[in-house]
Amino acid sequence: MPRPASASSRCSRSATNNAAAGGPSWRTTMHRLAILLLCIAFAAPALALRCGTGVVSEGDSTFELLQTCGEPTLTEHTERQVSYRIYDRVHGRYTTAYDTVPVEIWTYNFGPRRFIQRITIEDGRIKRIERGGYGY
Repeated sequence: MPRPASASSRCSRSATNNAAAGGPSWRTTMHRLAILLLCIAFAAPALALRCGTGVVSEGDSTFELLQTCGEPTLTEHTERQVSYRIYDRVHGRYTTAYDTVPVEIWTYNFGPRRFIQRITIEDGRIKRIERGGYGY
């Protein structure tokens, strides 16, 4: 009576048969997977700005932005109104109040081969990163 093949010999035979049939070998598949994982690990987040070897993203401080990317090409100062509800005890109801929040927009121009980046800053933190057209 023939002995059943062990699990390891079955795996190696199927990998050999797969490679012989023209498909990728187990090693080739693992090599491709390792490269893909490395690319994902070193990719910048979707809402991030790469400056040289550093990366800043939403939520980072202006200090980190200055350390990583340097001074911006253009700085704009504006403000936006924020509404919130407060309870009016005299009249016994809620009312809407408004407050102004200072907003800075920093623009980075990295030259004609890269996109212009506009960073919106509120309360000393990066709120939004927007990509414009090519720089000049």
